[in-house]
Amino acid sequence: MSGFLEELLGEKLVTGGGEEVDVHSLAARGISLLGLYFGCSLSAPCAQLSVSLAAFYGRLRGDAAAGPGAGAGPGPGAGAAAEPESRRRLEIVFVSSDQDQRQWQDFVRDMPWLALPYKEKHRKGARVQSLVRELDPTCIPQLRVHMPQLRSPRAATKEPWSCN
Repeated sequence: MSGFLEELLGEKLVTGGGEEVDVHSLAARGISLLGLYFGCSLSAPCAQLSVSLAAFYGRLRGDAAAGPGAGAGPGPGAGAAAEPESRRRLEIVFVSSDQDQRQWQDFVRDMPWLALPYKEKHRKGARVQSLVRELDPTCIPQLRVHMPQLRSPRAATKEPWSCN
């Protein structure tokens, strides 16, 4: 699964606090659901979804400080070995369409999940690039969920994000 995640996301992600997280650590944690959150700091709907999604993510993970500002903490990779199994199942990665790094930083700082680094936004993994090309830029926010461990023969013949 580590190779798939690296192909999809690249080698490094960042926390809201700016710490780098190795993509291999996600595979080591045994995530079963990966959510790609496509958005932009200048979008009011993205800001609204971020608040609701942060509350959900925090409840799922048992974080007392979930919600705006929670991203500045230790991040999803910290203490993962001590987390109960149910709290490790979902990881969300923010994929930004921001054109300004300062706006991106201000937006990501409030996220309790991981993000593709701004400096790497144009060197996303091949599959994320293909998803971005398929998206209508006016249709954000979008949250696409994938099961990285799904390896059935039928799934292997289709794009993993397909609903068919």
